[in-house]
Amino acid sequence: PSTLTKRVLVTNKAGAVEILDAKNDVWPATNNSFLTGPATSSFRINGIFQPTFFIKGGASNTIAVFDHQSRTISIISTTTESVTSSAPLNQDTDSIALTLDGTSAFAAFRNTAQVQYVNLTDNTKNITFDNLPGARRLVISPDNKFVLVFQDNKSNVSMVKVADNTIKIVDASAVAALDNPYTAVFSSDSSKAYILSCGAECGGSTASVTVLDVANAKFTLQTAITGSAANIVDAATVGLLDSTGANLYVVGTKTNGWNGGTLNIVNLTTMAVTKPAVALPDGLHTQLVLASNSKLYIGSTGCTFTNPAIPSAAQGCLAMVTTGSFVIKNSTNQGNVTSIEPINGRNVVYVTAGGVLYIYDTTTDTLQTRQIQIIGLAQDARQIDP
Repeated sequence: PSTLTKRVLVTNKAGAVEILDAKNDVWPATNNSFLTGPATSSFRINGIFQPTFFIKGGASNTIAVFDHQSRTISIISTTTESVTSSAPLNQDTDSIALTLDGTSAFAAFRNTAQVQYVNLTDNTKNITFDNLPGARRLVISPDNKFVLVFQDNKSNVSMVKVADNTIKIVDASAVAALDNPYTAVFSSDSSKAYILSCGAECGGSTASVTVLDVANAKFTLQTAITGSAANIVDAATVGLLDSTGANLYVVGTKTNGWNGGTLNIVNLTTMAVTKPAVALPDGLHTQLVLASNSKLYIGSTGCTFTNPAIPSAAQGCLAMVTTGSFVIKNSTNQGNVTSIEPINGRNVVYVTAGGVLYIYDTTTDTLQTRQIQIIGLAQDARQIDP
């Protein structure tokens, strides 16, 4: 209906999912005033009361969004630009994993120590996994065969086998320690998962990156913490494979010495760690993407905006790092970064921070002249076309 060929959807917590023209950075059709967005627009997806975040995964021509108010997963058809189905959850959640065919979802419920399996085609076939205190973050493998469960203040990882919906605690006997594992990054073939332990940032002592042999559900001895600094990262709450898949970018906030954000690079063959001299903003880092012009865009929440002890280049919640030279620039926005979305084929990145949508030029790493104002609270942005 919008007739657009390059669309970005934005969750507006004021009560809709906005449809934007990401080819020209304007509101679609006749409403192309890019300095002031409309209070209401015909190019939005209504019927979602408080959309918060888009859910990774889903079938072709669909995208899923979580409604915080109604605690509902809504499936949106990108062809009709409308909600086609929805499924209620037992309670609120911070993390949902969706299978590629769009038929199944897993949701973590921290308050009740559960993970719920939701059959989106038949709600009578739902399953609840109990006795998972602090269950908060889920990561699904690219082949959709496994879901990893990460719990607050726990030094183990649980794994759900999607085929038969069985769950087990991964055998950690082969490693010296997992120190508050926070999340994981899967290899492209799903054979390995690189487990990020955030250590001191999460109340423990030592951050690390540990390799999980997914098929055998065991950690490898190669990455056991041996005390060698080569195998230990400064901090780890978010990771990203580089374009070759040979190295892993790891970001987190160091809580001793330099009390700020750090960037480490792990060689996945040797597990040696390179630590570029880059002072990132602090806070809880959850956003890390590789944009055009070889730029890493890094976002956090709960960061420091004004602190004389922190270099001016590390103020705010958004940083841009040039890979290779590792030159850093900081943002000018004053808000928690909740999403970062590079636009394919363009030197542009859409960032939601503090409820505002910002459009950055990756050539200069500054706000471009043309901006789109969202009336409400912009929480998440996702491109749905090539």
